[in-house]
Amino acid sequence: DRIYGQHTVAAWIEAQPARLRTLFFDADGGDPVRRIVARARAAGVAVQALPGDAIAERAGGRRHQGLVADCSPFPYAEVE
Repeated sequence: DRIYGQHTVAAWIEAQPARLRTLFFDADGGDPVRRIVARARAAGVAVQALPGDAIAERAGGRRHQGLVADCSPFPYAEVE
């Protein structure tokens, strides 16, 4: 699975960093992207810089805001 966008990725780093496999970022993404990448590194998440078009391809062309992450699927539980 993949997530993208600054707020979404930042929230996962805070709440579930172990579920993030690799954070891909646009090195030209500016200060907000650099701050999130620094937080990811501090949390032990693997990070890799990619060109902006490669980020867009990984995000399916969506508004990725310079960040896309591969993550483990969300673990759903039975109601019972």
